Amino acid sequence: MVAVPHHRHLAAGFAVALSLGLAVPGSAAPPPPTSPQFVATSTTANDGASSSRLAAKKKLTAPRPTIKGTATVGSRLSVTTGKWGPGKVSLKIQWLRGGKAIKKATKKNYTLTSADAGKKISVKVTGTKKGYAKTSKTSKAVKVERPPFPVAIPDAALRRCVNLELKQTADATITSVQAAKLTFLSCDSRGIVNLAGVQHFTGLLYLGLRFNAITSIAGVSFPAGLTDLDLTENLITSLAGVRLPAGLTSLNFRNNQISSLAGVSFPDEIRTLWLDDNQIKSLAGVKLPAGLSSLWLGQNQISSLAGVKFPVGLTTLELFDNQIVSLVGATFPAGLANLQLTRQKAQLPAVPRNTMVPNPLRDHRNNVVTDITVPLGQDTKVTITPGNLSWSFTDSFSGEAINWSRIINLGGKLPAVEFSGTLSQTAT
Repeated sequence: MVAVPHHRHLAAGFAVALSLGLAVPGSAAPPPPTSPQFVATSTTANDGASSSRLAAKKKLTAPRPTIKGTATVGSRLSVTTGKWGPGKVSLKIQWLRGGKAIKKATKKNYTLTSADAGKKISVKVTGTKKGYAKTSKTSKAVKVERPPFPVAIPDAALRRCVNLELKQTADATITSVQAAKLTFLSCDSRGIVNLAGVQHFTGLLYLGLRFNAITSIAGVSFPAGLTDLDLTENLITSLAGVRLPAGLTSLNFRNNQISSLAGVSFPDEIRTLWLDDNQIKSLAGVKLPAGLSSLWLGQNQISSLAGVKFPVGLTTLELFDNQIVSLVGATFPAGLANLQLTRQKAQLPAVPRNTMVPNPLRDHRNNVVTDITVPLGQDTKVTITPGNLSWSFTDSFSGEAINWSRIINLGGKLPAVEFSGTLSQTAT
């Protein structure tokens, strides 16, 4: 064995102490650790066994990159990486479409293509430097606008109305950018028939088309963001196949020629729905909007409310001037504050004179409504039984024969309401 001089033992101990961060008499204090971030590495001892230790990895100064340029198809975007450090840092650029890497888009500049239209583009910058942790930063995304294109609006009357709103000549070209900027469009009394092209008005919130000659809206693609659609007094006969925007809150089909609501899918966000002055005969099976608060169904041909599921939040229900003679089976929401059941007009089947006619009038508790009267001049032709439970005609007769009116109390928040109308019947 070779003897090791004493001063060499001291030198080796001094070096070990410094490497472990221990204070050594007569020496300067060791510097503090440069970073709290560590990575695990492995070493092999003389005997071949593996052991782990932590080696420090310092952090890079890494600013968030920014994008410059106009985000339209065909335009060029560029990235500003910012000042990385310390010193020289190797940077790698990757452009992203919808958060996913774009193939071969790894340079400072990127030219937008048709594949980017309508998508969100961002850029990721990754920095590396020996002794430092690898770091990536991603820019804020920009949405790529589609290039302007001419919007086709076949209906000349609708096109003139749009151009008037845009302060252009009647036959001027309407671009997609112009169409997308409109939020309010009122085209009343224009003789409009065809709504093709309205899907390009992507920013539209209100669309008014009252007093036109529209017969159908089946297949029409309305703007997705539309909240208010008014089609009062047109010639629409059916709502079958109609696709309505999910965010619609107000819908007006007043004074059309709609006879059925079967199969109609009303968006649940609708708060006010006007369907009065049509030819609707039944509400059976109709799924009304869940959020509905006002429903207008006056001046139709509805004969029964049995089994109809009115939304729980409904506060106004207008049913005047229909053909309802019985309220049996009707369930009204507890929060209903306004209900109109007046001016019902029912036509009963014709009967031979002197034939007894059972009184068909029933309130919501299935009680016979006996509050009936006969118009002046007809009392000699109508014989009403005691208790007003039936009647007969003593002579051939055609026209209004029986009027009724009863005040009923449905409970809840609803005040007492009038249930009234006229029964018409022919005697032969």
